[in-house]
This record gives sequence, C-alpha cells and structure tokens, in this order.
Amino acid sequence: MIIPGDTITALFTLRTAASVLSDADALPTGSVYRNGTLDGAVTVTITSTGTTGHYKAAATLPATWARGDVVQILINAMVASNTDAEYVFGVVLSESLGLEFTVDTATVTPTTTTFALDSGAPSTDTVMVGGYVVFLTGVNAGMPPQPIATYTGATRSCTFAAANAWPTAP
Repeated sequence: MIIPGDTITALFTLRTAASVLSDADALPTGSVYRNGTLDGAVTVTITSTGTTGHYKAAATLPATWARGDVVQILINAMVASNTDAEYVFGVVLSESLGLEFTVDTATVTPTTTTFALDSGAPSTDTVMVGGYVVFLTGVNAGMPPQPIATYTGATRSCTFAAANAWPTAP
C-alpha cells in the first residue's frame, strides 16, 4: 500500500543493444509523472547498487497528492551511446485504508499500549479486535501496523499487547 507522503523505490537494470548488463555512460536521470503529467517538483534520486548495470531510483511523493492518483517513474539512460527511456515503476495510490480515525486524547490519556479513537469509531465492544492500526501522521507514522488486542466501545479504547506497543504514545 502506497499513500501520499511515502518514499517509493524501484530497482532497474541497463543493458546494451546485445542485451548484456552494462553501466550507463553517465548516471541515469528519473522523472515522476502524476496522472500522466510530469511533476518537475519531485526529485528522483538514482544510485548504482554496485553491481554492473543495476540501479535504484527513489522519490518521496508529496503528502498533498491524493489517493487514487496514478504515479509512474520514467528513467532516461544512455548505454554505449544509445539513449533509451523506460517506465520502471507505476502504482495507483491506495484509495482506502479501511476505517480511518484520529486519536482522542481527551477521553483516555494515550499510552504506548492504549488510546481512544475519535467519536466516529464503533461503540460496540470487541468489534475492532483483530483489526490493525496504522498511523498516517504524527510520531508513529511509518511504523508497521499493529493488531488491536482489546477494544472497549464505551470509551472507543484500543489496547495493544506489550509485544505490539507503539514506540511513542500518540
């Protein structure tokens, strides 16, 4: 799942006309296209992996882009004086993460293992148990999803097992 604000990477190889792996004559360049239009504001960083003809492209997508946007990376390279361009990455930014809530810091003081969700969360006990929480913003953004161990509907509180504690209270 790739969402706005994520860093995307793509590995690619370069070959001669005879299909032999080869380094580029000069470092390849990359461009990011959003919904079919070049976005010159996004920088693509190209690095060699250290193996002949193998490279990595990386770009951070703006957080202001929208879910559903089509994102592509186009690489331009010259090998043995022959210039070529090829799309090495393409994705539709994730449309939905499922249910989305914010942390309610007024109902329950957040800890690394317990916090409350906003008033849009279900009020039925256990309904969220087994579901996963992922943070899109804040101190825990970028951490792997963690499973909800218990859920109390009256306070909309999620509790996580100690092994699945968040690094920082949200």
